[in-house]
Amino acid sequence: MGTHDNQRSHLIGQMMQSEAIQTASSAILPLQSLAPQLVSIIGEGGLYALYARSLHKIAADFPWLDSVAAAHSHELWLIDLQKNFATQTTEQARQAAQALLLSCTNILATLIGETLTIDLLKSAWANELKRPDGADKE
Repeated sequence: MGTHDNQRSHLIGQMMQSEAIQTASSAILPLQSLAPQLVSIIGEGGLYALYARSLHKIAADFPWLDSVAAAHSHELWLIDLQKNFATQTTEQARQAAQALLLSCTNILATLIGETLTIDLLKSAWANELKRPDGADKE
């Protein structure tokens, strides 16, 4: 695992342990926060394809995600995913969201590069990755 992979994993782990993720249904927040930046780069269809492919890749480890239906937009898909998260414990939802984010960012890094992928994560999650005292958690 390279330095960039470690940095992405670290950022994702920080985000999933942030104060914003208090319930199973709130585990969707990192994916929702990342969506606008991704749409600006890969478009709506690209984002949906990225999320759907990533979900397919992790489905064996999280069979309860099999019921997430195909949708015409990433927003509808995220709503359905959030409903599935809400049926699990907070820890199960966190684990699934983290696996989904790792899969997404692995694919994304091959498409747009490691540096841009990391910059997107930092930009999307800037508020959540700050300590209460205002210092970065990095």
